[in-house]
Amino acid sequence: MNRIRVSSHVFIAVVVACLPAILAAPFSSVAQINPRVELAVDTADLQQDGVLALFGGLRLQGDLGLPVGAGDLNADGRAEVIFCGMYGDAGGGFRRNNGQVNIYISDGRDSGFIDQAQNPPNILTLAGADSGDLLGTSVATGDINGDGVRDLVLGAAGDDGPGNSRFNSGATYIVLGSRNFDPPDDLQTLTGTPPPGVIALYGSQAGGRNGIWVDAGDINGDGFDDVVMGADQLSTPGKTHRGGACIIFGGPDLPQVIDLANMPAGVQMAVILGSFNEEHWGAALHVGDINNDGIKDVAVGGSIYRDSASYVSPQDQDSGHDDFGASFEGRRNRCGEVYVVYGQANWPETVDLSAPPANATRVIGANF
Repeated sequence: MNRIRVSSHVFIAVVVACLPAILAAPFSSVAQINPRVELAVDTADLQQDGVLALFGGLRLQGDLGLPVGAGDLNADGRAEVIFCGMYGDAGGGFRRNNGQVNIYISDGRDSGFIDQAQNPPNILTLAGADSGDLLGTSVATGDINGDGVRDLVLGAAGDDGPGNSRFNSGATYIVLGSRNFDPPDDLQTLTGTPPPGVIALYGSQAGGRNGIWVDAGDINGDGFDDVVMGADQLSTPGKTHRGGACIIFGGPDLPQVIDLANMPAGVQMAVILGSFNEEHWGAALHVGDINNDGIKDVAVGGSIYRDSASYVSPQDQDSGHDDFGASFEGRRNRCGEVYVVYGQANWPETVDLSAPPANATRVIGANF
């Protein structure tokens, strides 16, 4: 990733590569991967066919491109590129590390570069509400409300919950897609409620860090994509920082605010709880149809090895953000584990991985 200094600003590029065009390009800069595969991409060369570079516009934007995602948010047949700067200071008002999400509305080009500092009309930005929110900790897309247009799902693992009443509980925001996609540019509002077109899912527990990883997919086969949110520091009595994943099932009438500590009527939720102390389940997760039965499944990791998981909030004096990971019954320190919980039409309210259900597969890391 190249960092290019122009005037007093630092621009960090997100490169979108189109593989067929790359493979057809002259091999002017070649990296040997193996004797049969050659890769001809030089991120210093902004004139390559099939390579589109997106440059951030904030000074010291805070690891722009960590993370990135894509999805068609306006139903025009082209996927938008979402590139986040979760450590960015955005939106004014001396907010530090509130995070900024950038959305490139695809215009069909697949080469050249676009500089956000020049305010191009097809790059939209969304600022996190408050200092330390880390909006853009994770990103996914899916059609949550079933209107035929994909929605944007954003993690904000440092969010302090409704009214900033729950320190580091974390939050996940759904920005609803539409054929006239025009999202707000800031999550901060005078009322404290999300702006129109945004649904807020607030973590249930102080320090739980809901939204450290998010994904979306239909895991119960009802035709609506569901939101799966990692909360790697979730604790229960006797099991500190066991972590887990919270699932909100999609539907056409989700309320604008969903507080996981005080669930509104009519909203369905399930929770996958990690197995033991300090294993931080939910630090990584993904949704996909692993067993090819037509219903997507949830893969949840019990490991802490991720940059955003080691972040210390500027307001935090004793964060408790520990460097632990799952270990196989104490014999493989930090080997890591993954559970695949298979999708089903009727999910129980709680899936406890310390007594895993029959429809789950455990994958245990090696001890290197």
